[in-house]
Amino acid sequence: MPYHHDKNNDDTYVSYRQSITKISGEYNYPVIELLDLMGVNSSNAAYYMLDSVHWNANGNDLIAKYIIETIKNCIDNNYI
Repeated sequence: MPYHHDKNNDDTYVSYRQSITKISGEYNYPVIELLDLMGVNSSNAAYYMLDSVHWNANGNDLIAKYIIETIKNCIDNNYI
């Protein structure tokens, strides 16, 4: 799940993240949690992102490595 900062919808976003995490846990599927991975917040978002939705080169490198590792773990654990 990507990071998207919108002070008008922060509560909705938190609720959305919690729901996805709960449902994925019920089905034993991993969640690629980009917000936690990147540690993005209003003070460091510019290091990883072009805007509040799109990643820059730093963010893309970090995300690609994490996604590759997650897919490898899924294959090793017969998730896919």
